[in-house]
Amino acid sequence: MMGKLVVEEDFVKRIRRHYDEGVASGGHSAIHGWSHVNEVAKAAVKIVRGEHGGTEEELTAFLAGLLHDYERPSEGKLREKGRQDEHEKHGAVAAREILSKEGYSQKIADAVAAAIATHSFGISVGHSRECKEPYSLAGMALKAADKLAQARPGVVWARAVFLGECTGGKSGDNEKLEYCRKREKKLEEFFETPAGKLLEKYYPDSRKGLAFVKEFNDELEKEISAAGASRDADSFLNVAGALGIVRLGEKAGARGTHAGEFRLEYAKRLGEFEADIPTHLEDALEFSRKMLAAPFKERS
Repeated sequence: MMGKLVVEEDFVKRIRRHYDEGVASGGHSAIHGWSHVNEVAKAAVKIVRGEHGGTEEELTAFLAGLLHDYERPSEGKLREKGRQDEHEKHGAVAAREILSKEGYSQKIADAVAAAIATHSFGISVGHSRECKEPYSLAGMALKAADKLAQARPGVVWARAVFLGECTGGKSGDNEKLEYCRKREKKLEEFFETPAGKLLEKYYPDSRKGLAFVKEFNDELEKEISAAGASRDADSFLNVAGALGIVRLGEKAGARGTHAGEFRLEYAKRLGEFEADIPTHLEDALEFSRKMLAAPFKERS
């Protein structure tokens, strides 16, 4: 039996409901909701088409985009169950089952599952896991599309709240820095892979996003040193600069606040605070303003 080669509107609505209800209940990762997966699905198809992929490859890329974070519980839920994040593995199993029930061929279900199994960097707060690289065009397109959001200036807001989702708002500054640096390194390495080269080909500004991430992490490292050297500096860096963003963002993420909401909250808090900041920390204040002025796209 050939299996269908179309995506029915009702199916998409049911997948969207899964994400929306999961985020609303706190059971699903808030920054990996419908807006993110929908964007990834469309970007993956764009890349496959650009590479002259066939109908089945386009379908595989789209379905993988919709389902790649289907099994991404919030980190709070994972902690409750004593589990670690392995959403790519569980998502691949779920996708194969879902698509088989929907009437897709075993070939399509297996191809989607394989793409999902290789889309992740394998990085979580406190642990990392080995993830294989994709080998199919659809798999590479999925990974490229998924990393598009991580190669944007606005990722700093999502990264800060995701940190809080993972830690419950309780990590130390050096742990924050270690996590951010791990992400930076993985993103840098990614651009040297076939999937990374596809991302850069179809989204040329993505390299600029990597430079932005590096700049943020360099500033974060500098401010952590300043906070450790001075109690007064530590107090002001609760709000200003890269350190203020990750400190406040972690607390916001622990409350389940989305990245866009946190960004607005942060802008208001900074406005109330900036008149009192000492002269020697004005660079941190200017850095906060630069982050707020950078292009931002909400992920969920």
